[in-house]
Amino acid sequence: MFYSFLLLMSIFFTPNEKLKKSVEDYLNKNLTQYDKYEFTIVNAPEVKNDFEIRNEAKINLNNSFAYIPIKVTKPNSGIVQTYITVKLKLFKIICIAKNEIEREQPLSNDNIGLKLMNVTDLHGTPVESLNDLNGWRSKVKIEPGSILLKEFLEEIPVINKGDYVTAIAVSGNVRISTSAEARQDGVSGDIIYIVTKDKKQFKAKILDSNNVMIVE
Repeated sequence: MFYSFLLLMSIFFTPNEKLKKSVEDYLNKNLTQYDKYEFTIVNAPEVKNDFEIRNEAKINLNNSFAYIPIKVTKPNSGIVQTYITVKLKLFKIICIAKNEIEREQPLSNDNIGLKLMNVTDLHGTPVESLNDLNGWRSKVKIEPGSILLKEFLEEIPVINKGDYVTAIAVSGNVRISTSAEARQDGVSGDIIYIVTKDKKQFKAKILDSNNVMIVE
């Protein structure tokens, strides 16, 4: 993991070097899930050496802001617990579209790559590994350079609408099988509608790419 630090002075205060280093150490400890980050201290109490970052406390993240707990010793009022406000930019190496991806297009290394991206205000869950793409396709159109979100994906069906499958029905010790046509796409475990050769419609659970079990 590597870090990039952007320390800007607020027009209201000038953080001293010890405070900057304490904030840096705290962020190093609490932002290990990111591959890079940048931060700006936007608000902090006036301190010299009479303070302590509460390193045992978890970081409080709210969108692009972090609130770091700090204890400050005041000559007349004792120990005061307050917060340092830090503005963040958070980066991760995640999957992006190399080129335009059409709806229902399977995903692979040919159309997906890895890139360091700003995920600070990202709405959704990014895909972080190319290994997670096997057996998945896009359920929306994705523009080149877009971050690949899990919300954009769906499993590639093992059975497609119009496929002919073997439908199995079990009653006690009796097991019957017949040919049927799938009326819906589905993956293993899905319940889909099927129609048998004598035009009867049933609900069936997908067992694999060739077989379904009639459930209703």
